[in-house]
Amino acid sequence: MPKVNRKSPEHAQKIIDGFIADEYAKHAILSFLANAIIFANGLNPQNWNLNLDKNGGFVRLNVGQEYCIQISSRYVYILTLKEHVRKRLAETQLDLKFIGYDGKKDVVMSDLENVPDMLTKVPGSVVCSIEHQNLASTLPYLEEANRKFIEYAIRSTKLLPKMIGAHSKGFIDYLSQYCEKQIPNPSYPSEEESDYDLTNEREGKSGGGFGNPETNRKVEQAAIAYVTDYYKKNGWSVKSIESEKCGFDLLCTKGEAQEHVEVKGVQGDFVSFIITNGEVKQVQTDKHFVLCVVTSALTAPKLHKFTAEEFQEKFVLEVVSYRASLKQG
Repeated sequence: MPKVNRKSPEHAQKIIDGFIADEYAKHAILSFLANAIIFANGLNPQNWNLNLDKNGGFVRLNVGQEYCIQISSRYVYILTLKEHVRKRLAETQLDLKFIGYDGKKDVVMSDLENVPDMLTKVPGSVVCSIEHQNLASTLPYLEEANRKFIEYAIRSTKLLPKMIGAHSKGFIDYLSQYCEKQIPNPSYPSEEESDYDLTNEREGKSGGGFGNPETNRKVEQAAIAYVTDYYKKNGWSVKSIESEKCGFDLLCTKGEAQEHVEVKGVQGDFVSFIITNGEVKQVQTDKHFVLCVVTSALTAPKLHKFTAEEFQEKFVLEVVSYRASLKQG
């Protein structure tokens, strides 16, 4: 079979038409796929791709390094979280088969409770295997479970360069035409912006300590300026103490009130950033501590403000590096 041109909407249509003859089933899966792409892109436009297999064997939506939807000649595979599928099975009479991994090979089962965990970085995940004739009746019940999988996968792994290169713009063009609405393509970083560390790639964002030094500097400066302006407009006096390395950036006073403001700038729209051990100690001991996170700092800044108590309740701290010192003696 000739190689598939990933840039060609015509090739995309030919593949799908060859997979699924029934128009109701085709409409069900393509609508499901379009909504999943829009959802993933809204979470992180740099950490997904749509792979139209060059040999025409499948169409696959990858989120991070996990595939979450695959369309092939007989089956459609939907990655979900077990707990959400279990909920739907209790509410409906869905006849689903599941694929797990027993350590040696994939196994197909009808009993969800006994399906082994998939070989995936997303805990509690399971693949739902759906025959084409069951798509229209089954897919509406799996959307929530698939979205929960996407939410986890898009933040836990990063696309590999070869996955970025495998993205099929042609299929996106075909999908937009079929659904009669604009389906986004990913917005991968340019070469100058792509030298991010592992943590940045896993979160899919830059700024907040994740990007290259020059980008971080611009993001942090923009965030400091935005927060300073915010406080001044609200009647506060603002003094920068960034150079003093005391666990926060701005000393803000208004009459007898004071706030010790730590500012974090993020280039994307997901609230995730590097925080130092000293800053965490400040959170735990300083009753005046306030965290201000500015997302989309270089484009459309948005302020997220947290007290010390809110920070400890709402944030998860994750180890991203260690200091290694040679043992003495």
